[in-house]
Amino acid sequence: MRYIIGIDENGFGPLMGPLVVTGILGKLKGDFKWFKGVEDSKRFFSRDISSFKKIEEFSLSLFLSIYGYLPSNPYEFIRKISKPIFKCSVSEKICWKNLPSHFIWADMEEVEKKAEEFKRWMADENVFIESIFSRIFCVYEINNLIDKGYKKGFIDFIGFYDIIEMAKKKEIEVFAGKIGGMKRYFSFLKYKFPQHSIKIIEEGEEISKYILKNEKSFIKISFVEDIEDKLFFAAISSIIGKYIRELMMESIRRSFGIKDRISGYRDRKTVRFLEIIRNKENYFEMCVFRKK
Repeated sequence: MRYIIGIDENGFGPLMGPLVVTGILGKLKGDFKWFKGVEDSKRFFSRDISSFKKIEEFSLSLFLSIYGYLPSNPYEFIRKISKPIFKCSVSEKICWKNLPSHFIWADMEEVEKKAEEFKRWMADENVFIESIFSRIFCVYEINNLIDKGYKKGFIDFIGFYDIIEMAKKKEIEVFAGKIGGMKRYFSFLKYKFPQHSIKIIEEGEEISKYILKNEKSFIKISFVEDIEDKLFFAAISSIIGKYIRELMMESIRRSFGIKDRISGYRDRKTVRFLEIIRNKENYFEMCVFRKK
């Protein structure tokens, strides 16, 4: 069996809210049938109330099937899989200070039922999901990094790197979504993996492949276009990352006392929300991207 990790991001192109990079680590033997219902989060989740229920139940059931217990609340869910949990020095930590005190959408009986389905599926298909990892960039952190000259694509790559580091495997295959359609990642890899030799296998529109090795580790890494449709672990990462981002958008909404749930993307409700809070203290620092 070989270790693989599928990595995807949520929140790369919105007007506001955190960037969440998530990875699913596991072992598998070969080809397998996808667990029923798993797909890219853009199709899995559509922002109606049934979607909130669906994504929370899915995320908690996966967590339960992996770790054998359920966290007591959303904060503990995020805390378990995020290392470090947050890097935000804003005094008003609106992305998480008003997270719900309990899980507000899921039916816990459905969560337990689906967790058992996950476990049976893993045993039948010889797929063993070992860990969930998430790297959350709050807007304040992103704005600071951009002010220092970092491009947003490179910030996204930092998240990918952090996920690989969290996995702590000597030999691993990494599959990550392409960053803004980029073909070439050698300079990114060289910057973050200076102790590795890096071999370019392929650099193209659909996939860019590299081998990184030194005396301590061997990493195969592929950046894949539309990875959520092609790699099961990345599709799950997309769903979990979306759930985390929605929890944090819920905290932002509650922090400002706004009734409507907002996506943070370029839709009518988000634009209206930004107009309402425009005169609030630290408006841009807390939740709005100044530039890209």
